[in-house]
Amino acid sequence: MTSGRTSRPRTTSGRVVRLLDHVIEGAALAGVACLGLAIIATTADVIGRRGLGFQVTGTVDLTQLAVVTCAFLSLPFGFRRGAHVAVEILDDRASPLVLRALDLFAGLLGLVVMGVIAWRGLDELFLALDYGSLSQDLGLPLWIHRSLVVAGGSLGALACLMNMGEALGLLPGRTPAHGADRAGAGATVSVSATKG
Repeated sequence: MTSGRTSRPRTTSGRVVRLLDHVIEGAALAGVACLGLAIIATTADVIGRRGLGFQVTGTVDLTQLAVVTCAFLSLPFGFRRGAHVAVEILDDRASPLVLRALDLFAGLLGLVVMGVIAWRGLDELFLALDYGSLSQDLGLPLWIHRSLVVAGGSLGALACLMNMGEALGLLPGRTPAHGADRAGAGATVSVSATKG
C-alpha cells in the first residue's frame, strides 16, 4: 500500500522538474534570440554608417537590452545542464560522497549568488519604476532591463535548488555534474594532477 503513495509524489515531482526545465530552456532561447536581434541591428548600423551614410537609431539601447536578456536568462540553463567550464582536478581521486558534497557546495554557492542578484535587482527594479527611468536613445523603460535581471536571478536560484535536490536524491533527475557521469553534457576542461 505504501508503494502507491511513494510513487505518486515522484511522478508529480518529475513532471514539475520537467516543466521547470522547459521554462528554463525557453528563457535561454529567448535570451539567445534577443542577442541575435542585437547582432543584426549592430551589423546593420555598421554597414549603414560605413557604406550607406545612415545609422540605426537605438542600436546601443537594443544591444544593452539584448546582452542583459541573454546573460541573465541563459545562466539558469547553464546551471541545469552543467554547460559551464569546470576544472576537474579531484574527479578521478575523490569518492562519490566527496563529489556529492562538492556538488551541494557549488549549488549552495550558486543559490546565494543568484539570490543576491535577484534581491538587488528587485531593489533596482523598484527604483526604475519609481523614477520612470528611460534608456538614452529609444526611451525604453529601464524597468524592462531590471526585471530581466530579477527573472534571471530567480530562475538561477531555482536551478541551483533543483540541482541540489537532485544531488540529495530528493528530486528525480540527472546524475551529478562530473566527468563520465555526464559525458557530453557540457563543456568541461579536465586537469589531471601528475606525480613528478
